[in-house]
Amino acid sequence: MRKLAYAFLVALVAWGQMLTPKEALHRLLSSSSPEKSWFAESFLAEAPLSQVKRILREFTQSQGRYLRVSGSQNPYRVEYERAFVPAYITLDSRGRISGLRFLAPRRKWASWAEAQDSLLRRPELVSVLVREGETDLLAIRPDTPLAVGSTFKVAVLAALEEAIQAGQLAWEDIVRLDSSWKSLRSGLLQDWPAGAPLTLYTLAALMIAESDNTATDALIALLGEERLRPYARRNWPFLSTQVFFKLILTPAGHTLRRPYAAASAGERALLLEKITRLPLPRAGELAFDLAPEDLLVGWRYSLRELDTLFRLVEKLPLMSINPGLAEKAEWAHIAYKGGSYPGVRNMTSVLLTPAGKRYLVAMTWNSPTAVDEDAFFQAYGGLLDLAAKTASSR
Repeated sequence: MRKLAYAFLVALVAWGQMLTPKEALHRLLSSSSPEKSWFAESFLAEAPLSQVKRILREFTQSQGRYLRVSGSQNPYRVEYERAFVPAYITLDSRGRISGLRFLAPRRKWASWAEAQDSLLRRPELVSVLVREGETDLLAIRPDTPLAVGSTFKVAVLAALEEAIQAGQLAWEDIVRLDSSWKSLRSGLLQDWPAGAPLTLYTLAALMIAESDNTATDALIALLGEERLRPYARRNWPFLSTQVFFKLILTPAGHTLRRPYAAASAGERALLLEKITRLPLPRAGELAFDLAPEDLLVGWRYSLRELDTLFRLVEKLPLMSINPGLAEKAEWAHIAYKGGSYPGVRNMTSVLLTPAGKRYLVAMTWNSPTAVDEDAFFQAYGGLLDLAAKTASSR
């Protein structure tokens, strides 16, 4: 009995000495030589200690000296000299690290002016718009139309919302998946059987939250030209994702996309007949070789135009299924859509405070060479942090 009581006392003392997740994360990041005993065997089986050490070295090399961990639960906020890094950590019953995940670093800017100066130095063609209500906090080429990738799908959603508000369609309307709508990834529906019943709400939610291209092409076909035309701006004829992939990814499309980019709307309609007849590319048949003028083929919107489109749909619950890089804990509501393909990256978020103050954070980069994805995510995350900091100071 005494032995059992003693063992219980030892276990109780050990439990009291166990680190919290926050403390374990700080110990790991502040140590010059992390120890194997800090990790569960299951974790080390997936990520050896040498790999963990390498990742931590890369953080300090790129982001400067580690400073501190803040927050009371996942995701914790790891602060380095030049960036913040969101981090998730879990401990097992013995207080050892059993799960560890770092998200993209977020640039650490002290002011909007510092952010603007940094972004203007980028080699890509950069457009940025950050708004508080109707006031611009940061504006770099906000009226310049640039390729935005899948963010164009907000225009499709706006046309759908108008038709629903007019009583012409309803969210619960059911359509059957037509094989002619099936596009390439991203998404889920390209693998679903033809004839599967889907509501318009399901198609819209998949289009926005998963950037499902088949769902997008289904809605484009169902809405028709008349409903889409007011939201297309200069993007007319309004391309389906299938046609875009045929233009941008196939050898045959390669010969047509430059004439298409330079053509008038009427001439494009004629070229579109040829492009539509091309087969969708298959794996191993992709031909992605962009030139600067090829960025004119995709859907192009200025950030002020995206702001206008978002105002039509941002309060729809489906716009917040995927919050992007914004932290849900910092905002009462988040509406997000992003898009990318080689040479193109856009992210656009509308953020509402509990008091109803609206913030827009939108950024597009275009380049005839590949966009630096890490730099983009760090910059966009930094803008979101500045917006949250500004909102909390009001």
